[in-house]
Amino acid sequence: MSIEYEKQDYVVKAHEDYKKQIEAFEKKCVPIDLSCSEFNGRWAIFVKIEDDVFLIEDPICLINSVYKDEQIRLKIIDEPEYVYLYVDCKFDGIIYQWTSKDLTHSQFWEYKGFKLSDYQNSVKNLVTQYLEICKTDKPLYKMSDNYREDHIRKFQLGIQQLEVKATLQSHYELMAKDVQIEDFIFEPLEDEYCEDYLIGIGNRCYDTCLSHWDNYFEAIRHQLEAIIYNKKAKIDLTYDMSDTIVTLKKETILKSIKSVETGYGFDYIYPMRVEIESNEFAEAPTLVGFCDRIKVVRSFYEGLLKLALIHPINIKDVEDDEPILIDAYNMFKSPLIENYIIDKKLDYEKPQKRQQIISEIVIISPDKDSLGIEKNSGVPISVDTTTDEITVENKKYTLKGVAEWINEYRKIQTSKDKRKRTSSFDWQSFHSQGMALAQEFRKLLPPDIDIWYKSPAEDKNSKLNTLII
Repeated sequence: MSIEYEKQDYVVKAHEDYKKQIEAFEKKCVPIDLSCSEFNGRWAIFVKIEDDVFLIEDPICLINSVYKDEQIRLKIIDEPEYVYLYVDCKFDGIIYQWTSKDLTHSQFWEYKGFKLSDYQNSVKNLVTQYLEICKTDKPLYKMSDNYREDHIRKFQLGIQQLEVKATLQSHYELMAKDVQIEDFIFEPLEDEYCEDYLIGIGNRCYDTCLSHWDNYFEAIRHQLEAIIYNKKAKIDLTYDMSDTIVTLKKETILKSIKSVETGYGFDYIYPMRVEIESNEFAEAPTLVGFCDRIKVVRSFYEGLLKLALIHPINIKDVEDDEPILIDAYNMFKSPLIENYIIDKKLDYEKPQKRQQIISEIVIISPDKDSLGIEKNSGVPISVDTTTDEITVENKKYTLKGVAEWINEYRKIQTSKDKRKRTSSFDWQSFHSQGMALAQEFRKLLPPDIDIWYKSPAEDKNSKLNTLII
């Protein structure tokens, strides 16, 4: 028998043995019957298991149970309002399991198993059906009409997430061909009270916030730094004692198998698995996806720094224990993360520089009068268009080519038809030159000054706002 035949025979046999194991477990499973119907004049979601019918209090938990361990609260029909059954839901690698921990209702089942495909398909079909009911004017169980639009958005998110097949539980190893690499979104939204932000993966995102009074900004930075050491990073973004939890984990996913003389050769991809668990205020479904590792860390890190840039500059303008801008910025600032973003190879078994205190943040975003602004002091950045000299913190730096670059932009300002000139302007080339100049400027400035490049207001189609590392 040839070596090649022996290898193939071993794989086939292992696969057949695993299929028999799955079939043995599935024989013990029961059907899961999910439905939408009226209860006391309001529409709700029900689950029927054998002869027992329960009302699912929070349908979002049902969606989440497809991806992670979850507890679901079931209302017992024909019992007083306060009587519930609590079940723990998990996937054990072969089947989904519901286990009741409530021993006060011994007349009900304690354990049930559901086939993987039955469970996932039933949940998706049920959520789709429930969403259509939400879009009507039918009254919903424990839901005010004032929040109907929010309710609809949450279930739309849930359906979008259930359509990402690579994130669903499976009996078999995930392959690279099944994985879609998506963008991770973490973008601050300006607000006067809290640090509001947009968070999500791909086309699935929602807004929520964190509060400076019950977060330790440096702790958030340290949590994110764990990913540098190939550890799973769990980042807690707290709002009023309830956490949005972002979990980042480097995954090893098989791309291909090649036959070699000594056995098999394996090729892999290494994306970041991102899981976003909502706080109790947003009440969004858990979002899961695969993203580019460097881009995830950059988006998260820049988003945190942007949150800091929204803080008041002066101590007299802050409320309670809110940190001023420069303090909040330095709490998030991390040389370790920046080295990871630019893929700088370091020996992390040896001591590394872990903190750089920043005294000023330069924002390069030209307008008709300046190159940008010194964010912490509020001073505009002047450019001598005859000498290429830039003044920052009362010091002059010569940046060759900056005058020509900004003069090209200022032709928009002096144009008789500004709107037409703006729409025909080559913004792509402008930003390419601007980023290159910002990189050169970075080399001239001392390490305690950070540089950001931001597209000017006239460029309506660009959202460039990035840290220059």
